[in-house]
Amino acid sequence: MGAEREGRHEGRVDIEKLRAMSWAESMLEKIKEAKDVKLAYYIAGWLMQDLVDKGALCNPVVRVLLPANGSLPAKDFVMADVLCPEPLVVVKVKSSAPTAEKAEEALAQLLKAVEAAEKSTGRRAELKILAVQTAPEEVAKYLAKRAQELGITLILGRPAMARMEPPDP
Repeated sequence: MGAEREGRHEGRVDIEKLRAMSWAESMLEKIKEAKDVKLAYYIAGWLMQDLVDKGALCNPVVRVLLPANGSLPAKDFVMADVLCPEPLVVVKVKSSAPTAEKAEEALAQLLKAVEAAEKSTGRRAELKILAVQTAPEEVAKYLAKRAQELGITLILGRPAMARMEPPDP
């Protein structure tokens, strides 16, 4: 009888397992978002100090929604993870960029935020920054090349090594 019951459920999706998986995915996404926010606050503090050291007073704002078309009312908004209005500095923060495709998505998101900030303020961004906490070594190299091509300052927390080798004796 037990095998018969098990047989009836074979091929069916277990709703409870599906709900648990959905909940777990949702929690992982919230953890990732929290890491991004924490990193954004860290970058905002660093940016403020760096600009003060260079003689510019900057009061960065974290997680700013900008109208995509540059003015209100707007249908679409773009998120700048850190924005310094004067001088205009736009930052996109990612906890990770595991693939070149994800790296390109992050670059595209930054460029959209820069465009929205420039339209909103009527000024050119003096600094565009992409901050990535971790990326595989190959992706980090790719990001560095692409960032240089696009005039973006890349802050890379640490490259994830594909393999660790012991140091030479």
